[in-house]
Amino acid sequence: MYRFFVGCDMSKHFFDISFHNGDLVTYLGQCENNKRGYQQAITNLNNQTDFATDEWFICFENTGAYSKHFLNWLVDHDIPCREENPLLISRSLGLRRGKSDKVDSIDICTYVFEKRDSIKPSVIPVLLISRLKKLLSQRDLLIKQKTALEVSLKEQVQILDPEFYDDLKQMNQKILKEYKLQIRRLDTMIEDLISEDKESGSTFMTDSYEF
Repeated sequence: MYRFFVGCDMSKHFFDISFHNGDLVTYLGQCENNKRGYQQAITNLNNQTDFATDEWFICFENTGAYSKHFLNWLVDHDIPCREENPLLISRSLGLRRGKSDKVDSIDICTYVFEKRDSIKPSVIPVLLISRLKKLLSQRDLLIKQKTALEVSLKEQVQILDPEFYDDLKQMNQKILKEYKLQIRRLDTMIEDLISEDKESGSTFMTDSYEF
């Protein structure tokens, strides 16, 4: 039985969090859309409830690659969650305000609380988990390398002579371009993997999930 309900609005760099506490939906704030941010969100939510995480239910919309990391992380940590079809939320709530990420997280929290007696957690098949983890791990690695190169380039402008710096900058920009290309390819592979699994008839998502 789920006792603590959370709604998250996922975007590229951040996600907004709201929770249902008694009769009220409360906006908690925003965290980074990465592993550090996920852990911070759980810590912040723990401060709002005495229920154990296996009594929680976290709901968020499918936003492609932006939500897959969060889904995988929650499943790994045995926290009940559902990556929901945005159309189902819209149809359930009617005309949504949608004026901000904060409002959207409140709406999603309202949705999951209203569906608390029927909503089911997302289920990821074992084979898909393995493949998804590898793709996400590769993506994380490329992003870290890309960020390190960008930071290094900014630091070097202060210590290198202009001509040598320009040569190095041109070289690094070519590498950065390739990093961005490979990250986009991985995003496509992640989406293709999910689509192929859906077409095969397996239960990546329970109930009537649509991509």
